[in-house]
Amino acid sequence: MLLHWPIGRTWHNRRMSDPRWDDVLDIFVQRGHDTLFRVVDTTASSWQAVFDLVRSRQWRYDYGEDGVAVPMPARATDILARADNDAFPILWVWPDSILLAVFEPACAEDVEFGIDLRQVQGQQRLDALWGFLRTIGQLLERPVLMMRDADGDTEEADLVYRPEVDRFMILRPPPAGAA
Repeated sequence: MLLHWPIGRTWHNRRMSDPRWDDVLDIFVQRGHDTLFRVVDTTASSWQAVFDLVRSRQWRYDYGEDGVAVPMPARATDILARADNDAFPILWVWPDSILLAVFEPACAEDVEFGIDLRQVQGQQRLDALWGFLRTIGQLLERPVLMMRDADGDTEEADLVYRPEVDRFMILRPPPAGAA
């Protein structure tokens, strides 16, 4: 039996009650690839926490500037300064063997990363995504928003993880005509 939850439904309990694949399938199909996730009201310290997390978890990662692979600087302030000087830093992170998150540290105020939702097919892959979003949200102690549009403001998010209550929430129904 497929369950379709009303908009605004929250999920508790990290395993049993996170949104299920059937709950988000239409949104994910509509979003397709290059979906932007955003954590707002951050600082350089937030970026430092993300970089330290990547290293401490020993996740596979690559770092580059202006399309050239280079060693990742130890300090977030150095990376953010490069972005201020028209460099284009990118951090590719694989929190598991399949899931790739692409961080673009362009400013201290927002931690943003893209995930190609075509990597997330089925409940097992979705659980990996939820685990990653939960880790980022709890680390930064801030909500993680799945943006409807890369240029949109935070009120145009489709989904949010709220670390203060350890819950995911679908904020909007999939757009009309979603598969």
